Amino acid sequence: MIRCRELVIPAKLADTVAEKPKMGSDVQFAWNHNGVPTITKVFRNLLEI
Repeated sequence: MIRCRELVIPAKLADTVAEKPKMGSDVQFAWNHNGVPTITKVFRNLLEI
């Protein structure tokens, strides 16, 4: 699930993503209007810097 502003969006991991996102992680994802968005990259939680 991706939280974007106040929306919670179901998403799946891309096959190339090695690290599973933790709660609060920032992610890059490809939006899919006809299906489920795909998480393409996981960043560490940018609020913890």
